[in-house]
This record gives sequence, C-alpha cells and structure tokens, in this order.
Amino acid sequence: MAKSTMTRGPDAPADEDVEADEDVEVNVPFISSSLLAVQQMELATSTREDIDSRFEVVKKHLALLMGQDLAYDADARVRELYRAAYRHLELSRRPTATSHAFYAFNYLKDTADLLIGFLAAYERERAKREEG
Repeated sequence: MAKSTMTRGPDAPADEDVEADEDVEVNVPFISSSLLAVQQMELATSTREDIDSRFEVVKKHLALLMGQDLAYDADARVRELYRAAYRHLELSRRPTATSHAFYAFNYLKDTADLLIGFLAAYERERAKREEG
C-alpha cells in the first residue's frame, strides 16, 4: 500500500494544522466504514461529543489522503478538490467549543463529502498505478 507524504498544494493556507503521518498506510475499507458511520449520523440523536469525535477521525483520514500523490498537476478535478479542502479546513471556518451543534454537524458532513472526493481520487490513482 502507498505510504503518505504530505505535499501541500499551492493554495494551502499558512496556518493549516492538518498533517499526514508518513508511516500510516491508506486503509480504504476503514476509511469507508468511517464515512458510513458519519453518513448514518442524525443531528437529533448525535451529541456534540459524538460529532466532535467523528470529526477528528474524518479529519485524520482526509489529511492522510491529501498527502497522497493524486495527480495534482495533471487533474483539474483534483486541484479543485484541494482548493475546496484547504478553504473548508481554514481555522476560521471550523466549529469552536461554543458553536451550535447544528453548525458542527453540518461541518462534519461537509468534511465527509470532501473525504469521499479524495477517496475516489485516491482509488482512481491507485487503479492507474496497478494498470501500468
């Protein structure tokens, strides 16, 4: 499996605190199960603690995939995905401890949507490497 090396796109904010661990392998089934758990969450039955803990997991998965070689230079869709992720992950946009649960929940769902895009890009690149 591919190892992660964090490469930052040209649009990365200077205060970005999401980093990839170079020794962690991408575990697609585990990431997929985390995404499923988030997709099954409902605001009415989720505590703020549940939302925050799921966000930390999703953020780590996202950082890992953002650190992969996803053909940034060759694929405009991937470049836009990175731009959207860096914009979304700006500290000023993230929920704080005083943010309403509704905002934190929607932020989690939006982060999971980005993760789905990165996972798809990762799987496309992995398939290309295995073909060639």
